[in-house]
Amino acid sequence: MHAWFAAAVDSRYSVVVPIIGIQ
Repeated sequence: MHAWFAAAVDSRYSVVVPIIGIQ
């Protein structure tokens, strides 16, 4: 896995996870 891809996925999850947690 490319580092930039992992960073992009991590940044997205860090934003999506809290939203899902609230809902």
